[in-house]
Amino acid sequence: MGIPESDFPELKKILGNRLSVKGYYSDTDDGRIIRQHLCALNELPKGLLQKVVDQGLRAVLIGPGSIPQLPGYAHLVNVRVPNRKDGMTFLDLSGCYDGKNLALLLGTADPEPHVVEHEFSHALIDVMGYLDDFRVVKCYRDRASRLNEFYVPNGIPSRTGMDEFLADILAGVIIFGERFIKGYERSFV
Repeated sequence: MGIPESDFPELKKILGNRLSVKGYYSDTDDGRIIRQHLCALNELPKGLLQKVVDQGLRAVLIGPGSIPQLPGYAHLVNVRVPNRKDGMTFLDLSGCYDGKNLALLLGTADPEPHVVEHEFSHALIDVMGYLDDFRVVKCYRDRASRLNEFYVPNGIPSRTGMDEFLADILAGVIIFGERFIKGYERSFV
């Protein structure tokens, strides 16, 4: 597992052998970021984390570098991130959710604030089927004309845009709770 036996007992109990960590002991920026990722995972609501595990999450991989440097993801080295106009590749990412393999991937390349909560939200959305919920679709479509380009690429509502929109909302709720809910709409325009 790659972390001390006494650290994060509840997290390890929920994730079990799904959790793979490399670089925890490193006395570098990578090691510090890896430990921050684990702390953020540990702060997730345990009931939600258990729900995602129960619904099929297969792996949580945490290690130094970018996504292609994690075990099993070298094939993404020069692959562009879908729905990004800026040419970003998976080498630029510090986190993503692999819906095909039901894996949460966390690296240390240019870590964004709250990447753990955002990517966990993608996992939650996927395993719970939220993108097929008519209420989510209606919420997204009703707000699409007021959302920024990231959520509505080329001004056209899309499943990918809706996924990012919902992941940011859920991450905001996880992080900030009721304070976020009261003013969330201002964050996305």
